[in-house]
Amino acid sequence: MIIRVKLMKLRAYVIFLTFLLVLICTGCTSTRENRAVFSQFAYTEDFCNEESLPDTTVFSSLPKDPEWLFPYGFLPGMRVVDERPESIVHGLSIPCFNMSSIGLQPACYVGRRIRHRQFAVMIEMFFTPAEGDAAGLLISQYFFCRIPTGLALRRINDEGFDVLAKTELPDYVTRVYLRVEFNEPTCTFFYRYEGSGPDDWTSVANDIKIDFDLAKDNGSTIIGLYAEHSSSN
Repeated sequence: MIIRVKLMKLRAYVIFLTFLLVLICTGCTSTRENRAVFSQFAYTEDFCNEESLPDTTVFSSLPKDPEWLFPYGFLPGMRVVDERPESIVHGLSIPCFNMSSIGLQPACYVGRRIRHRQFAVMIEMFFTPAEGDAAGLLISQYFFCRIPTGLALRRINDEGFDVLAKTELPDYVTRVYLRVEFNEPTCTFFYRYEGSGPDDWTSVANDIKIDFDLAKDNGSTIIGLYAEHSSSN
């Protein structure tokens, strides 16, 4: 009888440890991807006109309006976070999926269709990238992104990407503002970060020529929020 009781206790102990291990592994799996949080997206047509006001989206819910598109499928890992008033971090949270397995899941890209030949887009983003992480604005094959060492403008190609420009940021920076101004046929890329004034923009790259095939793309292009993890980053 004593041996049987001890065996029952041992069995219960093993079951408990197994359950605890499953919980730990589940937690590790659910948090294995780093995340970028996009707080707002402001779009302005005819940005040179002082009377033009931005159409600003503050992400308090998932983007479901018709102007928002998911070119690679809806993101199952996308969610809205709101930690106010304790924290300033709030917005649309997008995981940095591993690009080596991108064929098994949707790319982390949500964009807005734009049909104008002159526009400006600005985003506010909270992000602390780990090695291999990148997140920011994707327009055509150009990726304006936050990386561990600062910011980079990349041109994506079949073999990976070329770095067209980059700049360093202080280590403490977690909130950045990225701005793209398109005046056909060129783009200029600006940034500022927490603590700077609303007009304190610094350019990273000027007059980058971008050719949109507007006839092929139904007279429009897509610019949007993108995040990834890659060993080549």
